[in-house]
Amino acid sequence: MALAPSRVERFRRPHRKRSRPDAPALHNNGGLERGQHDVDHSVALVTTPQPFGGRRWWFVCPSTGNHVAKLHLPPGGITFASRRAYRLPYASQREPQHERALRQAFKLQARLGNPYGTADDLPYRPRGMRQRTYRRLVARLDAAQRAMDSHLWTLTSRLLNIPAGLRR
Repeated sequence: MALAPSRVERFRRPHRKRSRPDAPALHNNGGLERGQHDVDHSVALVTTPQPFGGRRWWFVCPSTGNHVAKLHLPPGGITFASRRAYRLPYASQREPQHERALRQAFKLQARLGNPYGTADDLPYRPRGMRQRTYRRLVARLDAAQRAMDSHLWTLTSRLLNIPAGLRR
């Protein structure tokens, strides 16, 4: 007697395989030029079944063979490939720490019911949000604001030539 697959097994993402050579493909025959290179690309397309029916289309990265939703052509690149193949970082990985703290503070303010993120006072707990969740988000907001304040103090003290011993 065969057992029904568990919920985790049914919704697990399929194993990424190399595509078959007879799979449908997108072709670009010289319509794109980068420097002195004429580009002639053929990118395979594959589908995966979805849990509630239908199919999802994927590009097959020419470099890694993985199924990807986007292909990139960075400056200096001559072939389309996945972000991982080109080792491209996400924008948030290039942000300085104080900008990351600022973005986090705005996101937390919006989640707490202040979409503009400019209030110095804490927003009221949104209706339906548990007390424990509200306290956790407020603590994260406080930590992000302290990181921003620390950076502002450092920047101000450098601009005003405050000796390092008097800085916080």
